[in-house]
Amino acid sequence: MELTVVDWNLGHASRKRSYKHQAAFLTGVGADLLLLQEVNAECFHALRRHLDDAYWSRPHPVRTGLDPYGCAIFGKQRTSTPLSVSSLSDSDIDRIDGASTRSKRARNLALFAHVQASGMDLTVASVHIWNASGGKEYRRKRKMIDAVAEMMRRQEGPMVVGMDANGPKDDRLKVSENVYWGQRTKRDRGEYLLHKPGRGHNLTDAYRKYLHRNAAVKRQVAEKHPSGPLAVSYLRGRGERRIRCRYDIIFLSSDLIPEGVEYREDIREKGLSDHAPVVARISWDSRLGQVEPL
Repeated sequence: MELTVVDWNLGHASRKRSYKHQAAFLTGVGADLLLLQEVNAECFHALRRHLDDAYWSRPHPVRTGLDPYGCAIFGKQRTSTPLSVSSLSDSDIDRIDGASTRSKRARNLALFAHVQASGMDLTVASVHIWNASGGKEYRRKRKMIDAVAEMMRRQEGPMVVGMDANGPKDDRLKVSENVYWGQRTKRDRGEYLLHKPGRGHNLTDAYRKYLHRNAAVKRQVAEKHPSGPLAVSYLRGRGERRIRCRYDIIFLSSDLIPEGVEYREDIREKGLSDHAPVVARISWDSRLGQVEPL
């Protein structure tokens, strides 16, 4: 069994003219599962139209608010069937945080779906972590990270998560050397639990897992980007001072094997979104159950 999974923040501000080209790219890479972030209602319906009946879809709930965009999951009809869906929204984080007033935003921040894919029961998720580096908003970001990690921990069986993690601040060859937002000291690891298996969940960064299994590719990455990031999915800042970041990550359970992982910077450079899509070919081996040391 092999599936092609695409994780992509489409950019809720992307123009109408991008929708057709976004759909063309997604079908062109033969994607079986699409884990998408920053999908507004207009974009969602445009993608459904351009993808025709080849894909089923599960959108974020329709809400009212200042930011009515969220996560969406699409799956190829021929290779997968949706079984059930759950979500995590701004209002859920308000309750976790004990906020006395409701958030003005109305985003669906995480969408989890149980699907049957190529005869295998699989949990897939699309997650969008808040962009915050300090203060009250960063505290809420940490609450969301904790909630997402708990949802990831609770799932049983094979699992794939596509995430715009809005971090780490600095992505290094060794995950233990990553630098995170809100990190005041070396011991303040905060967001580290999302990137290191065993820190709240047992999923592994698919690209790191791929490099661990392919020593020649890992050497090439180390020579090209000795101080990181391992790949580029987003440019932080403005103008000539923009900083290359790897914010977009696919996480895999230990029984899923990344046969190939690509960060398609060429698609970001074409202006279809300010994020590069991550394309992973994964296979399943039920005999695997241990998290690989990275």
